[in-house]
Amino acid sequence: MVDQRRRPSIVWGVRTAARMWALVLVVWLVGMAFFVPASMVLRRAAVDALGHVPEGFELPVGDGAILMMGLVRDVADTLVVGLVFAVVLSWAWTVLWHAGVARVSVWDPEGSSGVSRILGLGLGAWWRYCRLSLVALVVLLALMVLIWIPLGQGIKAAYEAMAEDRMVLLIGIGIVLSPMAKFLVWGATLRGAWELARPDARSPVMAWLRGLIGVFRQPVSTFGTLLVLGLAQAVLGFVPLVAPVFVPALRGTPVGSVVAAGATLAASFLLVALFAAFAPISGVVFRPGHDDEA
Repeated sequence: MVDQRRRPSIVWGVRTAARMWALVLVVWLVGMAFFVPASMVLRRAAVDALGHVPEGFELPVGDGAILMMGLVRDVADTLVVGLVFAVVLSWAWTVLWHAGVARVSVWDPEGSSGVSRILGLGLGAWWRYCRLSLVALVVLLALMVLIWIPLGQGIKAAYEAMAEDRMVLLIGIGIVLSPMAKFLVWGATLRGAWELARPDARSPVMAWLRGLIGVFRQPVSTFGTLLVLGLAQAVLGFVPLVAPVFVPALRGTPVGSVVAAGATLAASFLLVALFAAFAPISGVVFRPGHDDEA
């Protein structure tokens, strides 16, 4: 029988993120800072390229796309280095604050949740949580290989046989199975992070496996939490890129900057809330009142 008091809670996650508002701000600022070098390289290339366009002259859509592709190609090497630098640092930073939030919540949930305390406790457990993250990455890559190698062979055979219907079907199956695998690993990893915070936890691998078992035991609450908080966070994260495409008034204007800043800040809030929403599954973080929030 599954203990319903130990299921994920969206309300608990939102409340925790609101209580840790200072961490939300730091997560937001640090996350943006990592991508500053890459954005500066791209912006500089855009300024150099568009500087040759006469003022007031509107480029045709096709010419503008060609110009943008050319400037990206010119700075591709530097841009890739900047993006790799940003992704690696973002990953290490995410592991750090996840470890800190889990340890603070388990060790002293009624105590201070200051950023320095969270990061200090997270630093002491960084390597354990890093190994948990690596386990999740290996499993995700293995699942993608298991999905796409046979599908890829089937797609190749269908292409050679000019069986378009079969090829489209196989591609569709891959498109469906890939996010399912991602959500499965994502849910197991979030649950595993809280399992790893338990006083009796020792192995990141066993913690991840317990998280995976928890996903199968509580699929509705686990995937429901991921869909509500995780997808909302992802959508808000793409607002700065997508909004200017559909709303020209946001391009290069103060209003556009405010919208981008607000969207990414909200995404950071939901990112912290998503992780905190899985705290109750550890069994050592309790919610007041009747457990009917998830």
